[in-house]
Amino acid sequence: LKLSNPDVANPAISWAILTSIIIVAVITVVFLKFTKELPIGKFFKLASYMVAALAVVLTGKGIMAFQEAGYISILPVDFAPRIDLLGIYPNLQAILAQLFVFVIILFFHWRNRNQKSNLQPSQELVTEE
Repeated sequence: LKLSNPDVANPAISWAILTSIIIVAVITVVFLKFTKELPIGKFFKLASYMVAALAVVLTGKGIMAFQEAGYISILPVDFAPRIDLLGIYPNLQAILAQLFVFVIILFFHWRNRNQKSNLQPSQELVTEE
């Protein structure tokens, strides 16, 4: 499939846009139907954990992309496996960057828990769980 050919590219792009709109519409209908039963506090807690995991994965993938482009040197390590799906690569730069992002996530998680425990009973956050 060559997208540089306008005869092929225009229908392919049109189908991609149409497919995207259908997928978003289906997700919207499902979301609107089932969110009435879903406690919003649990939903956002789960979503924040997923975003945190995605941040760690994308950090590893981003560092590897810079290394493949030649912007960052590669210092291989023997103890780490290569798991592309999780963004884990056996080099020091990717591992250190992912650890840094993970530590930042843990810090803000810890800070958030401490702020909740230090609130007065009258200041408690209203959450549905």
